[in-house]
Amino acid sequence: MIFISILFVSLILATGCISQDAGPLLATSSPPGASSGSFVPPGGSSIAIAFKTDEISTTSPEAKEQFIKGLTYSTQYARYNESLAFFDAALAIDRNFSHAWIAKGVALHNMKRYDEAIKNYDKALEINPDDAGAWSVKCITLRDSGKTAEAAECNQRAGEYDAGYRNNPGPTITPVRTESCDGYFPLVQPGGNVWIGEKCLNVSAGVSSGQVISWYKNGHPGNATPDARRIVGDAGNFFADPREFLGYEGTWYIGTTDKIAFVVRVPILDTQK
Repeated sequence: MIFISILFVSLILATGCISQDAGPLLATSSPPGASSGSFVPPGGSSIAIAFKTDEISTTSPEAKEQFIKGLTYSTQYARYNESLAFFDAALAIDRNFSHAWIAKGVALHNMKRYDEAIKNYDKALEINPDDAGAWSVKCITLRDSGKTAEAAECNQRAGEYDAGYRNNPGPTITPVRTESCDGYFPLVQPGGNVWIGEKCLNVSAGVSSGQVISWYKNGHPGNATPDARRIVGDAGNFFADPREFLGYEGTWYIGTTDKIAFVVRVPILDTQK
């Protein structure tokens, strides 16, 4: 399963094609600390992705190792350029590693190299045409590149493969689902951080059960129409469902006001099983 999200973290710059008969390009260094010199062009959205380690789409341990290093560089350390060497190394070992194509495409998206990103998603979709995760990130990239008609078609296609895909919210707003809990409900203060995938949160200090919350692509309501809306079903038992909030990271507001409910963020990738 792929978890996708916008504006949590940013990911990657592109390189040229990998030769079919090129040998493995093994990167062995460990990720350094975050660098203040990492450059991400302004504008557009940034996508963060995470994968369950037991569902990564390769049978090669070596390719998987390089892939996880690439994700660590990009998602955890924001070292976008360096992460490409690891994704390329994984693809040199296994050309049918669809998740590596997706991860590289996401990196290219975050460096605003949209056309190249789409080519990488298409590589993944050649391998696995019904991968809803690949379709969803492609939709985001098409939208950010200004190809709105193609993005709309992509959204329809994505919905065919994943009924839970909601990256293009329509007029119907469904309540965010809850999860069963063991009785512990951490309190989130108004404007506090909510991490995607967190369960059993008490967000009632900033938003009430049944209230509509709104998200804006530019990060602030102003006079704009919300780009996404959700209903908080149970504020005392809130679940930051990845299917509802990946791609919509950042500040969520109460209704159409400028009152902040909470801030959705992407967690650091955990590559441990």
